[in-house]
Amino acid sequence: MFAATATKVNAFPVYDDYFPDVHLSELQVLELQEKMMLAVKNALADYDMHEAMGPSPSYGKGWKTLGSVADLTTVRQTGDASRCQCRIFGRIRGDYRNFINFFYSENSSQLFAWNQFMYGNAVDAAVLKNIHTSESGKPHLYLGIKWTCLQPFALVKKRDTCFLEYMAFTKDLRGRDIGVRVNMPLTLPECPPLPNKMKTKRMQMLIVSIVRPTEGDPKSTELFLMSQNDFAGFAVPGFYFKRLMSKLNDMAMYVEAKLILIHGMMKRSCWVDKKSRLECRLCSRGFSTTRRRQHCRLCGEVFCKQCLVHRGAREGEEDGHNTQRTFNVVQTKFCRECVAKVRDLDATLLAPGKHNTGDKPNGLSMFTDSTASTKPDGENTSLRSYDAEDLRILPSSSSDSELLETIRSSGERDDDFVDDDERSNADGSSRAGPSIGVDMSNLMSASQMMRRINAGAFSKENSTNYELTTPTTTTPRRTLIQCIAEQEELLRRLMLAAQDRTQS
Repeated sequence: MFAATATKVNAFPVYDDYFPDVHLSELQVLELQEKMMLAVKNALADYDMHEAMGPSPSYGKGWKTLGSVADLTTVRQTGDASRCQCRIFGRIRGDYRNFINFFYSENSSQLFAWNQFMYGNAVDAAVLKNIHTSESGKPHLYLGIKWTCLQPFALVKKRDTCFLEYMAFTKDLRGRDIGVRVNMPLTLPECPPLPNKMKTKRMQMLIVSIVRPTEGDPKSTELFLMSQNDFAGFAVPGFYFKRLMSKLNDMAMYVEAKLILIHGMMKRSCWVDKKSRLECRLCSRGFSTTRRRQHCRLCGEVFCKQCLVHRGAREGEEDGHNTQRTFNVVQTKFCRECVAKVRDLDATLLAPGKHNTGDKPNGLSMFTDSTASTKPDGENTSLRSYDAEDLRILPSSSSDSELLETIRSSGERDDDFVDDDERSNADGSSRAGPSIGVDMSNLMSASQMMRRINAGAFSKENSTNYELTTPTTTTPRRTLIQCIAEQEELLRRLMLAAQDRTQS
């Protein structure tokens, strides 16, 4: 029995109460805040000097350029590779607020999740103390003490670190909106170095990340990252920073993966039966031996391969195995429609303590809850038998035209998961017909409208700002056949209008 207990203590993941509670006095909290403010002040001064170099900064003697990936560049001070200062700067895709909120975590599960999504080599993580959260009413977003353990390379010991994390949205020296995240190493008696049996080494890393929206392109973010590293005797090679730059370039995909984790996937037992679908629910192309049926893990519907993209997800979540703190990430299939909806979720959902999703009732999720069944009713899925609790509330920020444009595209952002032969077929079919000169801004896909109508979510006063309404027995409900007929009539009128405009 004693041996079993010792094995549990000296193994990963550590048990929940492995680290004792951290107690800080008010004076100690003020000292930690002052240290963070000083680090931010120094970083903003360095960032202002960096900006003064122009659009193509050139660091002089004493710095070495390690390489560039896309629009990011890394420079490092010459000298000991295990104790060095480096900087990463450039442009990445996505909103700068999403970048900061992606790292927001108030518990150990959330902390491990973003580390695993981004790095893929997380061993364990723990939130030791939340000093200030987004609900504390402080000028900054977060202040807390955390511990993480990573396995950077297979043949070296694990590296763990205990650090103080600070996040805030503020202004730079030029008065521009920025987001700041600081990781400062700490030495605490409550978090000593782990035993030798666990084969870890303690790292000391000071990291300051500054992000701001790109001028003229709100969908891009300017990144400036400074780090002073002590890798515990391990000389970090240059390709490690190239791999880090690649991960920073994929930050938008990690944000989507975290939003999918927050929403939750549909259980496999609730998926639509493949045999009940003769064509793809998105592109309406018929299935065959070469175009096979595949399920979306969010909505449970059946799509072809070209209408699906891959995103990182928790292994085993679709089977309901999501109780442990640690997990592996697997590339999972999602339809473009669901990914577009996830992409449009409010950025504050990434910071769970910032607001309650129940305070935003003006949106209805296009995804059903994992506890609700999507078994086919004839040839179509019906949600009319479910109550309001069976649907998730999701705020929507983009227009239907933007969603349709995302769905129609063959994948400018996701084309790395689309077959070239299928993409050429789609391009050929799109060029075959004339372009329709009709305003499509208020047109929704048939599957979207049917889901909204079946869920009782369509409001007569304003169809764009719809709210969740529970159907009653006294209100007559349109049948599914009537809904399809209305959609067909709408499409017929649009085609007639397009033909008249082309002839004129």
